[in-house]
Amino acid sequence: MKSRPRLGAAVAGAVAAVTMLSACVSLPSSGPVPVTGLNAGAGQAQQGIQFVPAPPGANWRPTEIVDGFVAASASIDDNHAAAREYLASGFRTKWKPGWAASVIDQVPDISLIPTSSHVTGGPPVATAQVDLTSQHLATLQGSGSYEAGHLLVSPGSQVYKFVLTQSGGQWRIDGIDTDGQASPTLLLLTKPDFVRDYQARNLYFFPTSSPTNILIPDPVFIPQQAGISPGAAGLVNALLVSKRAGWLNEATRTAFPVGTKISVEVSGIKAVVDLGGTASNASQEQLQRMAAQLVWTLTSRSYSASPSIRSVVLLVNHKTWSPPGGQQPLLPKDFSSWVPAGPGAPLYFQAAHSAAEPEVRVWAGATSSAPVILPKAVGHRPFTAIAVSPGSASKAYFAGCQGRNIYIAPLQRGTSVVRQTLSVNCTSLSWAGPANISAIAGPALLAPAGHEILMLLAKGPNGEGPPTVVVTPALTAGTVTSLQVAPDGVRVAMIVHTRAGSRVMVAAISQTPSNTYLGQSNHLVTVGSDIANPVALSWLDADHLVVLDHRGRAPAQLYEVPLDGGVSTQVTTPAGVTSVAASGSAVVVGTVVAGGGAGSSQDQILMSPGLIWSWGRLVALGLSPVFPG
Repeated sequence: MKSRPRLGAAVAGAVAAVTMLSACVSLPSSGPVPVTGLNAGAGQAQQGIQFVPAPPGANWRPTEIVDGFVAASASIDDNHAAAREYLASGFRTKWKPGWAASVIDQVPDISLIPTSSHVTGGPPVATAQVDLTSQHLATLQGSGSYEAGHLLVSPGSQVYKFVLTQSGGQWRIDGIDTDGQASPTLLLLTKPDFVRDYQARNLYFFPTSSPTNILIPDPVFIPQQAGISPGAAGLVNALLVSKRAGWLNEATRTAFPVGTKISVEVSGIKAVVDLGGTASNASQEQLQRMAAQLVWTLTSRSYSASPSIRSVVLLVNHKTWSPPGGQQPLLPKDFSSWVPAGPGAPLYFQAAHSAAEPEVRVWAGATSSAPVILPKAVGHRPFTAIAVSPGSASKAYFAGCQGRNIYIAPLQRGTSVVRQTLSVNCTSLSWAGPANISAIAGPALLAPAGHEILMLLAKGPNGEGPPTVVVTPALTAGTVTSLQVAPDGVRVAMIVHTRAGSRVMVAAISQTPSNTYLGQSNHLVTVGSDIANPVALSWLDADHLVVLDHRGRAPAQLYEVPLDGGVSTQVTTPAGVTSVAASGSAVVVGTVVAGGGAGSSQDQILMSPGLIWSWGRLVALGLSPVFPG
């Protein structure tokens, strides 16, 4: 195949004008779903800007027609009227694109394939075949018109075959073939066009295995050209789907019963949602859970812009409904406690000085830290990783790694220690509460072990028992070097090392009667793929990770990584950073800096509010800082 410059003569004529639409409204949206290869700033659309493509020029070559058709497909005006001008009359009526686009490279390879003329009972018809090859492909999947969809990444390259015929001496597209099948509904968009025309939003669901009021954000995309009212209806309708695409499907569920009828009207910054059908017979508790989903889905801040809708009025069978003790309109703050953000304190770390036994200390925002009293049975070497379970200190568990051994004990005096031995050295630990795993009596500890992830302290009222393997269908080709469970207890962020390098991946914890799964149905999704060598990570908030990148001798660098698959943001990084932890609005890093003596160094822990290091401060001399979780 031979390639050519993207949008040469074709796009010079295709994009004839850029019109500022002062009256244009657009629905913010969110998505990644974390998505491999979509790092062009997903969700960062330039609102209010519309590109108006022109028709094909005279005597354009077949490759230019295909190129111009893809560029014109980004305009949905008059049912994609601009793109239809690139089609032969017969195919023009057959082509019925939906909104669920297939996202291809910004510069795909477009090549002319030699063909011969053929006879159809009349004079010979001139035909041409053009192959469009994209090295990366992401497909938006939804179940209805303008419904919020998940962007799913396909491995490997994808080839689209265009058949062109001549009409009046001009080449026009007469058919599109994908994998040997005709594709009359195909909508191809390049990454920049997708970023401009679609926005990332979150849908909100509840954990499948728990009745607790915890809202889990599920990143999706929706076309902003639909307008705010159809876009809002698309988001709401997506909440009704019981079987969804995406990496959170098995781990989350909706509060809306099957048979719910729903209508949405948007007036200014307020959405009025009317529930009917089976939802009208729901209990007050279930109606409150449905209201929480609606309010956070419609009003939450997107990845790139503030929402157009700020409040929700909920009707049930055309009558206003308010939660017990609440009032209308409903606001995000009414359900803010349903989206866990992490405790923000206390902070645990290892003392920097050497001691006969490893000393773990706790800092709760005072001027100094206090030692954590651990049982004598804990080993004598420093820990390579530590973790403290969420919840009150009187019921919390401590875990620490020394080589292949993991020591686990309640944070109480005189308690016994449980020791688990892995097949490989322990590199990371993270606790998960019972919100996502119904069979657990107490918190569970996740520990990477080669190609497996083990769940410890998962059986018995005291947490004792043999480790359980967490099934990870998509992890056979890589090993996990760092792992952390989100404050919601459902989502997991990992650094996975493969022969091709290290990458950041997210997955969901789900459960069947016989197994606990991480990334069921092979749903391990890459985010932050623009980070070359991730070495540590933490959950920054419900929608972002903070990831530490360290490339060879270059200084370590922190990045803010969105879960919608968008581009990572480089942030100011203190010198000598070796580890990172975040919870709520607090971010801490472990650093190694030059000490007082020649050639000596100090382990320091620095804290900042939200990655603003100019406002940061030295917390203590120590290493391995962690928040509960």
